[in-house]
Amino acid sequence: MLNRRSLLKGALAAPIGLVATARPASAVPTVAARGQAPTALAGFDRLMKDFMLKRGITCGQLAIAHKGKLVFARAYTLSTPEKYVPAVTPTSLFRLASVGKHITATAILRLAQDGRLNLGDPVTKWLDLEPVAGKSADPRLAKVTMWRLLQHTAGWDREVSSATTTHETVIARALGKSLPLRHADIMRYVTGYPLDFDPGTRMAYSNYGYLLLGRVIEKVTGRSYESYVRSALLTPLKIARMRVGSSSRPPARCAMSRPTPRRRCWTTRATSCPRRTAASAWPTATPTEAGRPRRSMSCASPGSSTCPPPRAC
Repeated sequence: MLNRRSLLKGALAAPIGLVATARPASAVPTVAARGQAPTALAGFDRLMKDFMLKRGITCGQLAIAHKGKLVFARAYTLSTPEKYVPAVTPTSLFRLASVGKHITATAILRLAQDGRLNLGDPVTKWLDLEPVAGKSADPRLAKVTMWRLLQHTAGWDREVSSATTTHETVIARALGKSLPLRHADIMRYVTGYPLDFDPGTRMAYSNYGYLLLGRVIEKVTGRSYESYVRSALLTPLKIARMRVGSSSRPPARCAMSRPTPRRRCWTTRATSCPRRTAASAWPTATPTEAGRPRRSMSCASPGSSTCPPPRAC
């Protein structure tokens, strides 16, 4: 039987219970996914979510193709109340970074297949590599071929010397130039330093080699790097959204400054830096498009000069 005292206790306890249940529990981070995931490939879905969750990766995409057919395309987002991240979709644009090198490589192979260049051509056949005044070019540049540039065996090693990784601001000061630099400026600066090893004797990853390949594409075709890649590789495959990445150009007054939270200043981290154009500046519309340009080039005779075997170098 209820009395006034028990009724009062219940009335006082009720709001406390309501407040306690209304408090959100500590949110457990989860990775939300969008897109179709066939049951047979659910393992890839779980693997991707686990990979992102363990490493705190907020955005990702995964595409799987089998025998030329897309069988899996999924987007993943790790967002929490403390750190909101807009939802990623299977068609969100992502920067490819150095994965974009295979686009440059495919463009070079297409030109070779069309007979417009030979993979055994020295880079000096197509580019006028002149150093800055007072310095001389390494004579071994004559041994730097298209194939060796593609294979990172051309002679530059960023672990040995800093010529190819020098900050753009340093190069600008050395040349008396203002930012942003042109490709020709970077090439003049680097050409003034000796190669780190004899071309073809070993492999050392090189962004600079792909900068040179991008300039060869422009020299051979008479078009900009992006224009040729679009018309020769992307358009035939109906890839319309892929483009060379860019960043907002900063005011001239801070062009030589390092970036701060309150200033949008030029930095080598921006993909609009000239050295990145053919090496790492492509974003892509979907993960499925990243591998498609390779389908636009086929080697009719793998042993020919256009598609030489690895032992050719």
